[in-house]
Amino acid sequence: IGCSKSVVQFINNNVSGGLLNINTGLSPSVYPNPFATELIINLNQPVKATYKLVDMIGAIKMEGQFIGSSLLSPTHHLPAGMYILLLEVQGETYNY
Repeated sequence: IGCSKSVVQFINNNVSGGLLNINTGLSPSVYPNPFATELIINLNQPVKATYKLVDMIGAIKMEGQFIGSSLLSPTHHLPAGMYILLLEVQGETYNY
């Protein structure tokens, strides 16, 4: 039985570990991983943040900003592959 489902995965390469929590008091969660139709970013407090989703060659596939503590972004238009999420909060950029 044929089933076609695009699944994309982002790489968690935040080598700073808990640095985001130490520097900003934020505890981000980014899920699901892998994702197919949507990407969710949750923070434990409201902030102004920007995000970029880049592919493995560095091309920006999706970007935007939000003010608040969560973002649900549709991803059904992205081709299957691996991505890195760049999250900028309070002037610091973190990789997921």
